[in-house]
Amino acid sequence: MSTTRLAPSRTPSRAWSTPQSAADRQLVVLIHNGGIDLGIPELVDKLIAAIPGASTVVSDDMRARLISLIRDKLREVTDTLIESADLALNEFGAAKPSLYGEVTVLRDSTATFAELRTTLFDATRAGRVIDLLILSHGGSGRYIDAAGRVGADSIRQLRAEFGGPLSIRSVYMMNCVGSSLNGPWLDAGARTSVGTHDNNYLPEPTTHFFWTKWKDGQSFETAAMSAYRDTIAAMNALVRGVIVSFGMPFSLLASQVDFAEWDFVRDSRPEVVGAGTLTISTDTLPAPVSGTHSLLVTTVLPTRAPTRGVSRALSAGRAVSAAGRAFVTRWERPLLPPGDEGDAELTRRIASAEDFLSLKVAHPLAQHQIDALVSFACGIGARAFSRSRVLTMLTDGDTAGVPAEISRWTRVRTAGGTAESPALAERRRAEAELFSGTTALAVPASREVREYAFQQNPLAALTAAEAIQVGLAAAAIVQTQVNAFPGGTLNVSYDKQQRLLTPEARLQMPGAHRPKSTYTRDLLRLPQVRAGTAYAQLTIAWEGNDYGEISTPIVSRDLDRTSDFSRSDASIAISAVSRIPTGTDPRTWPLCYHYEGRYDPVGNGDWTFLGDFEVNAFGGIRFTNQRVADRSLLGDSWGHDSFRGPDVTAAVPTIPDDQMAYLRGHVPN
Repeated sequence: MSTTRLAPSRTPSRAWSTPQSAADRQLVVLIHNGGIDLGIPELVDKLIAAIPGASTVVSDDMRARLISLIRDKLREVTDTLIESADLALNEFGAAKPSLYGEVTVLRDSTATFAELRTTLFDATRAGRVIDLLILSHGGSGRYIDAAGRVGADSIRQLRAEFGGPLSIRSVYMMNCVGSSLNGPWLDAGARTSVGTHDNNYLPEPTTHFFWTKWKDGQSFETAAMSAYRDTIAAMNALVRGVIVSFGMPFSLLASQVDFAEWDFVRDSRPEVVGAGTLTISTDTLPAPVSGTHSLLVTTVLPTRAPTRGVSRALSAGRAVSAAGRAFVTRWERPLLPPGDEGDAELTRRIASAEDFLSLKVAHPLAQHQIDALVSFACGIGARAFSRSRVLTMLTDGDTAGVPAEISRWTRVRTAGGTAESPALAERRRAEAELFSGTTALAVPASREVREYAFQQNPLAALTAAEAIQVGLAAAAIVQTQVNAFPGGTLNVSYDKQQRLLTPEARLQMPGAHRPKSTYTRDLLRLPQVRAGTAYAQLTIAWEGNDYGEISTPIVSRDLDRTSDFSRSDASIAISAVSRIPTGTDPRTWPLCYHYEGRYDPVGNGDWTFLGDFEVNAFGGIRFTNQRVADRSLLGDSWGHDSFRGPDVTAAVPTIPDDQMAYLRGHVPN
């Protein structure tokens, strides 16, 4: 291992406030088990099981030949594929010095957690930007297989041992169930991380394609997503060709090969969290995540899912809240043995339910939905949950139908069959109500849900300074929905989100009940390029108050500034996104969005545009990262600001006295 240590007097710039160069980057690669085992036998077994009729015609000898042919063809497709530690050293070492000042490959005796920790600590002290690639096995116990097993707790502990966040830019780990460690790596200081949804049967080709795309300058998220798609396309062509080469009757099976449709391939899909827009040349990075966080996950949807290309959800590490644990305990504890034995069993059941949701549900879930589902899963068990329509609805994104389906699970087995249980009906009614989000909208009907709402106190463990800093945002309730309105051939879709005080905070801050201020701002415009062509103006309206609450922003057309679109065409998609917040006053933390659109005014080519914007509780709106591409034949030149509205800066009011008293009153003495 060659890691250069700088003099202790040099202070690392962990925030990277100034751009750095390739010399300031370090690539760290952890390879375990003597390199990378292609795992083709396991892949072939899955393949034979997935193709109807294949198991009856494939003998052991044919299976061996199929393994050999696929391995050879896969090597041809990925001609620089890493098959051994030596090749890995050459593959990644070639990135120095053009892309990285240091390349450290931990293999054989150095492929240990202790060596990894030392390497990460040394690079951080030297002020380097670290990219970490992990090529190993993993398991459902949330670990990376290396000497000294790299688990969630040990990863999180790195930050505490070092005394602050590590300077890790990205973590790429396509080992099995790698997504379960995405959150811990961000807790340790990483800005973005990708891991496999479940068991990974395609680690080598996806790693190869990712590394190629990342070196070529694609963003971390794009490289991970497109590598998965490229792998599916390559494997389809490769395996179909191999099967055809076997002749009849195998050639008849070739048309039935479609990797994208098979569950074991879906299990191999990547899930990205954090600042996925970072590229290999990005050195000015966002601040690291601090403590518990709710982050967005980007993952490739199965082909049978809705039409959006990616699904954005809350962090894959689904953990029940303190209020949720009390909610589950209310129902489960009376059914368990007394004392420590019962407490341990309750903890095991909750952890099992959390793991199940983390691995099986990629759809966006708010905290109260996670808590409701953990209670439901603990009540009916993992086996029943895995076969339930509730899980099917969550997979398909039908969260609106989940409460009604939860409410159906009210029967118990009896000697004569099944019977309705009043106790289960009471529990299911509370779980359904909690999932539906009633706590954010009105006084809950169920006593247990009302208790849940009043127990949501995320400030209880903070110091006074931390409570004032985290305040509203820690108690925020964010819900994402999708709404769309058509306008001839002007189509606009946008996500809805809001940030509100918890019911407890609202009760103790009477000033928050006063009417909010209403703001309407110009959002996006489609300019008229010549007489007779269309034009449009979109506005965004929301309410806010001095407490930092933001009602649901509504995107509308300004009818006085929007024409008929029967001869023009435009579509705009506005997505709610999660940003790592900055600033010490949480009331100023905005709601953030990303937009992408296309505009064809006369039917001979279009303009495409994209960017980001954010709104705050005080009427401010700010646009960033605007880009416009002209693909029309009109010859007009549009600047980056042509399709966006103006920035509006708003003054930040003084923190209201009752809000300050609430924050201070919720800190333990």
